[in-house]
Amino acid sequence: MKQVYYVIEDQAAVQDFYADVIGKGLEKAGYFKYEAISIKEIDNIDKKSIIISISHYLTVKLWSKGFKNIIYWVQGSSPDESFMRNNSHWRKFIISTIERIALAKAKYVFMVSDSMHEHYKRKYNKDFSYKTYIMPCYNNELSKELFFTPAKYENEVYCYVGGLSVWQCFSETVELYKKIEEKNPNACFKVFTGDQDKAKQILTEKGVKNFEVKYVTPDKLVGELASCKYGFIVRAESPVNYVATPTKLSNYIAAGLIPIVSNTVGFFEEILCNAKNAVVLNGQNDLDKILAVSKKDTKAEEVYTEFDSLFEKFYNTEEHIKHIAEQIKNVKFV
Repeated sequence: MKQVYYVIEDQAAVQDFYADVIGKGLEKAGYFKYEAISIKEIDNIDKKSIIISISHYLTVKLWSKGFKNIIYWVQGSSPDESFMRNNSHWRKFIISTIERIALAKAKYVFMVSDSMHEHYKRKYNKDFSYKTYIMPCYNNELSKELFFTPAKYENEVYCYVGGLSVWQCFSETVELYKKIEEKNPNACFKVFTGDQDKAKQILTEKGVKNFEVKYVTPDKLVGELASCKYGFIVRAESPVNYVATPTKLSNYIAAGLIPIVSNTVGFFEEILCNAKNAVVLNGQNDLDKILAVSKKDTKAEEVYTEFDSLFEKFYNTEEHIKHIAEQIKNVKFV
């Protein structure tokens, strides 16, 4: 029986949760419970071990060191993310080359959306479905009690969770909220971010009146979301966003927040296309859609029933563990 290792590259809660689901799937398939190790410890482990890698670079590094049983979790389109940050075609080409090798050499691959799988199928003219399991990014379970927080659906409290990178479209989110506030002076905007000073500056420059900015640790975030009614995830059209499954959607749904999201993320369209308690933005009458929901008599029990169904279908940990185990049993590790 092979030992399983998960190589930690940074301390992100979503990564630990996601890797734990993968690890439990492997354990259910008959392998040892995984151990988390640092990059520095790689050279001290058996080359026949099963390694869970969370980046293209680490996957290729492991392969170059002689590891064959690599499970590669693809979190996003790294070449496109690099291009958005650096605007360098050369860097994008280099990272794409590393990414292509990582996908080819990995014994098994985890992708976060069907859109991601289609993206790589087109990009590299290769179907990876024979060695791929698709599981969206998430890092929590549904919290029923939060849906029934007093006055949760009576107060017009909007929120934003995340960083302020260009691709996260914080400025665009603030502009949208400002329009809401102009129509509804009683609205309030809560922003949870590590970059508090910059967020306050943008909110002030955009003329937003009712806002609160703070940082909370991931373990306390759900409690803070209890008093919020809506959660923003605005994204521009790009390959980075199209293939993604932002963790904050699961955070919002788990806490009973009505998501206000862009249709530029393929997964949002998939999960929320028939949802009654959600707003999918498409650039046409977006403000009217949001205001229509705000005027609706929202019932906590109805929201919970709908979101519980979404969690059962897309974020069901036990089902993911079961299906991972079934798939992993067919992988021929060396």
